[in-house]
Amino acid sequence: AVVSTQSGHYGRGRVDAARRELFLAKDKYHHHTLEENREEVAVKKEALKSCYLTVEEEILQEKIRKVEESADRCRNKESWELINDISGRTRTCCGLTEGSSPAERLNNWKKHFAGLLGQPPSIPDADITIRNIHPPLDIDINPFTPEELAQAKKQIVEGKAFGDDGISPEVMKRVDLDEIILKFCNDALTKGEIPDQWKLSNIIPVPKKGDLTKTDNYRGISLTSIVCKTLNRMVLKKKKVPTATLR
Repeated sequence: AVVSTQSGHYGRGRVDAARRELFLAKDKYHHHTLEENREEVAVKKEALKSCYLTVEEEILQEKIRKVEESADRCRNKESWELINDISGRTRTCCGLTEGSSPAERLNNWKKHFAGLLGQPPSIPDADITIRNIHPPLDIDINPFTPEELAQAKKQIVEGKAFGDDGISPEVMKRVDLDEIILKFCNDALTKGEIPDQWKLSNIIPVPKKGDLTKTDNYRGISLTSIVCKTLNRMVLKKKKVPTATLR
């Protein structure tokens, strides 16, 4: 919940601190998979959960205090607004879509977005010969160079969401991974070897209008790999000049 009270402000600071400690513990465990590090991660998880509960209780107590204060001053409208906020009476939906179980709701999401994305085209004759409309183009098919990668990285915007591979725009721009990224991109270009995570899109449901318990009232935003997007930019760059003269 977004709360502007003083306790809410300090509470968020405590939650952020507990979350940072958990991230540090996880990072330590990933680098050194020792049992004591795994136990530390479990302890930090419980500490974060406890911190959430404590802060939520403090925020609730602060709201209740404000209700009592408003009632004492005969501010009935303000009192009822706070009561409705606490009880959730003004909420228009529960945040869950239709379905009797998490598995059924997940399947409903899958059907909804599969329908929006459409189906692969049916090809009646896979051996049919496709006639060339334009003459062969002089497209550079050589491996990508560090200069091409550097140029493509300039178009990356920080602060954006990333795909299933977990590589954020900040990592792409600030961490020296160019040699590794260039190898993956060139393997995709010359050998057709594409990592499975580059083929995945994480679809985030975004509510529209109407009954939000129905998946039909949601559109989706697809989050794909930043590295794969960079590969696409480099491919388009190679094609841009030769295809510019086509009509």
